[in-house]
Amino acid sequence: MASQALSSEQIAAAIKKKRKEKKISQKQLAELIDKTERTVQNYESGQTDFSMSIIKDIAIALDIDFRELLSTPDHQDGKNVGIDGRNSYRNKYMLESFADVINVLFKIQETYDFSMKLDIAKPPEDKEWKASISVDGKGKSKYDMDFCLFLENWKTKMDQLYRGKLSIDRYMDWQAETIAYYTSSPLTPMFERPDLEEYTSELGNQVYRWKNPFATEVDKEK
Repeated sequence: MASQALSSEQIAAAIKKKRKEKKISQKQLAELIDKTERTVQNYESGQTDFSMSIIKDIAIALDIDFRELLSTPDHQDGKNVGIDGRNSYRNKYMLESFADVINVLFKIQETYDFSMKLDIAKPPEDKEWKASISVDGKGKSKYDMDFCLFLENWKTKMDQLYRGKLSIDRYMDWQAETIAYYTSSPLTPMFERPDLEEYTSELGNQVYRWKNPFATEVDKEK
């Protein structure tokens, strides 16, 4: 399978381009990431095998999203594409605001093929304030086990990245391979979910809502 991961040289070119756009010198960037100017020069010449931690440090110093160093925008058609000009799954779904993240979570909730549980802990009941989303690997939904296996593998790859045991090229190859593996795993259409029912909203729109297990026959007719 052809990889759409960027090479070290391409990441280096992106770093140099973004640094110049920000009007930051190599010396200034070096000071911001606590490296020598010579190290930054090596980064921009593509002589370094980038780890994710290095890329994120540079992105923070340049005040940009680290993904800007890992993709090539094609301004002619307004889409982000891979370095070879082909669309990649990595850049197909762009998150440009926090609203996009929330929308993704809403869409995940509509998915019937793996179970998503929301857990909230906050004061005064709990000393800390935490929110988490979990999936039971032993659940009955079609992809519960697959989801947990994927997260386990993802955590392993991220640990290897941060420890410098896996290059960014190899990591992005793994991303592409994982996505390709699951492209033939279709999700259940929303209208086939047994816990949803079609409903006419106050605006006259045909939408779906969760069935109320406690509703009486009178309620269901409303």
